Amino acid sequence: MTDIINKADNFILELFKKNLPNTFIYHNYNHTQSDVKSTKELIENSELNVKEEQALLLAALFHDTGYTVKFDGHEEESIKIAKDFLSRNQVADDVIEMVEECIGATKFSST
Repeated sequence: MTDIINKADNFILELFKKNLPNTFIYHNYNHTQSDVKSTKELIENSELNVKEEQALLLAALFHDTGYTVKFDGHEEESIKIAKDFLSRNQVADDVIEMVEECIGATKFSST
């Protein structure tokens, strides 16, 4: 599990370095690392299975990557980036679907 997490972390660091404008002082790599740390703390006190833990950590890593493409609708872009990366790295389809659902759940709704 940690191999894909580490690989994703390195990918996201480089993605943010290359494509995230310096004006993003909140939704950046440091924010992502803080979210991953918080997610790990929540996982420690849960009864999740390995796939669920992996999906949550991957979602925490990828959830703001869409900001490298656009502000409005960044969640959908984050899902695309995550799905592409995870598919290329042979992550199980059910884990990818969980990651997509988790990222999609972060979309703010005014309703």
